[in-house]
Parts: sequence; C-alpha cells; structure tokens
Amino acid sequence: MLIETERLLLTNWQDDDENKLYHLNSNPEVMRYFLNPLSKAQNQDFFQQIRQRIQQQGYGLYKVCLKNTGQFVGFVGLNHPQYELPFACPVEIGWRLLPEFWHQGLAFEAAHAVLQQGFNILNFQQIMAFTAKQNQPSWTLMQRLGMRFQQEFAHPLVANSHPLYQHVLYSIKIGRNAVAENYASVKTV
Repeated sequence: MLIETERLLLTNWQDDDENKLYHLNSNPEVMRYFLNPLSKAQNQDFFQQIRQRIQQQGYGLYKVCLKNTGQFVGFVGLNHPQYELPFACPVEIGWRLLPEFWHQGLAFEAAHAVLQQGFNILNFQQIMAFTAKQNQPSWTLMQRLGMRFQQEFAHPLVANSHPLYQHVLYSIKIGRNAVAENYASVKTV
C-alpha cells in the first residue's frame, strides 16, 4: 500500500528499515509518554509485528518518509490493540515522529490521509485514538483531526502508581466532519 500526500509517502516497511525504527523507538524524547524507550530486542519484535499486520490486513502502521528526499520521518497508521481495553476499540490511529519533524504539520497531514483510507477504503465506521493524559501534543492533534474526547481511563498495561496510568480516549465517526471531502488531495495507490 502506498499513500501519498503533498509532502509525504506512507509505505510498507523494508528489511533495512529496522534500524530507522529503532532510532525512533529508542529516542527518550519520542518515548517520553511511554513506559520506556524500546530496547533493540523489543524494537525487533515491534518491527516484525507491524510488518506482519500490514501483510495480513493490507493496512497498519506505515513508514512515513518525506516525498522529496526519502528521509525517514516516523510512522502513522491504523492498529488493532492486542490487549484488552476498558472499552470497545474497533481500530485506533497512531503516530510517532522523530523530533526534528515535530511542529511542521506532518503528523496532521499523514493522519488525515490515514483517516481517509480508514473511512473511504477500509470502511471503518469509527476510528479511535488514545494517549497518556499528560501527552498534550498528541491529544491536541486528535482534536485538530476532528476527533472528540470520549473519556479518561486507566491503561490496563500501566501500574496504577505510575504517572502515565491515566489516559484519554478520542474518536471520530464516519460522516462527522466530512472526512472524505476534506482530504481530496490525498492519493492512495
């Protein structure tokens, strides 16, 4: 699958992308709102999982690169959580970008394209997103995408004494905010 926006390409991962992903997942700034940066072994498992899910489903967490240079930016895509949550979650949208690409509208641009794919091509009726309550940059992006706050919840994989225990859930439903009309410039090949 290839998704093209004005500045970005969202593509499948290649064998030699594992180190790029490790550079992202081991960055303390990037992983500030996660329990820990990933070790090499954890990253390898994650890399294999996201590649396998794209292969099996035809969509997932895509590698994001700048269209004009091919430079690795991070990942954005759709995911099905593999653990039990305190709410039904048909599909979630997620993103993780290297710090040098923050505050340029790239996560917003890529996430719009993924929402278009999710609603218009994959026919999801609702897409959710969640993050640690402290992660204001992420939930602000959720709001900019037209997602609406649903609830706070205790993340089941985080100890209740941990500062990241409380999370916020946002969602967007098909038909809300005219997703298809707003992203006509996005091409899916």
